[in-house]
Amino acid sequence: MFSEYIKRAALVFASIIIAVLIIEGVLRFSGGVFNYLQERENKKSIGLTDRQLNLTERNKIVILCIGESTTAWGGVNSWPSQLQVILNSTQEKKIFHIINKGLTGKTTRDILRQLKGNLDKYKPDIILAMAGINDHKLMRGETKIPKKTPLNQSGLVIFLSQLRIYKVFKWIAEGTQSSRKLDWHLSQSPRWESDYALINPKATHLQRQTINNLNDMVGLATYHGVDFIYVGYALRMIDTVKNIIEREVFYISNYQIFRDLLKRYKYDELFTDNFAKNFGHATPLGNRIIAGNVAQQLLKIIEPKK
Repeated sequence: MFSEYIKRAALVFASIIIAVLIIEGVLRFSGGVFNYLQERENKKSIGLTDRQLNLTERNKIVILCIGESTTAWGGVNSWPSQLQVILNSTQEKKIFHIINKGLTGKTTRDILRQLKGNLDKYKPDIILAMAGINDHKLMRGETKIPKKTPLNQSGLVIFLSQLRIYKVFKWIAEGTQSSRKLDWHLSQSPRWESDYALINPKATHLQRQTINNLNDMVGLATYHGVDFIYVGYALRMIDTVKNIIEREVFYISNYQIFRDLLKRYKYDELFTDNFAKNFGHATPLGNRIIAGNVAQQLLKIIEPKK
């Protein structure tokens, strides 16, 4: 009888291990497919080959779009993809190549880490940055150096931290906990408004790490001779970012446009969720509106450069 229990326990354990490996494989494959498709679209857009790009032609402009899932998601319906279509179909003076390097679920720290590599690889003329909405994650202590204990030095913990399935469960758990904390903090003193960065619709200031990261992005762009344009989220006022960027940069706001649109459209016609409390990831229509506004404002900005 006892041996039968051991066999059953072993069978259950083996099943769990197999299930974890399958899910891990699916997650890694899905991530690889997403990166492959994104890079394929970028190469198709820019005509990227092994040789260096010739960006000396004044009629060709390469634009690097950086941000999080609000930039990355959507494929051909993402706002960067729709921006390229709009720019190249509404004028004939210039050819625009849009590179979408949005990073799902990442913070400005992660975006900054990849920026130099993207600048070296794509050699853009312009950066469009819609970034900062995920920086509430930085406040959960993700940037703190963990105390060295026998547990977090163990090979098992290091191994688990590399698994996609571990990160998914951690993301779900932290997301649930963070949502509860955020709801509570927003109901308290106004001082919390500045603590939760751009995910809080009432925020008037940004946390220090976000300020440093955005300014470092601008500094890196300036060093490479690239124009930096900050693109505001659908329902976030651009003034919050204007107040903290030290150098002269351009800004494109989407705030008032979406405020007005919500009087005419249903919420789910513009957004697929509400991860940021009063707005979420855009639908193809929502992304088209962002792309149309960015295209209109962008052409005004670069027109004097003729």
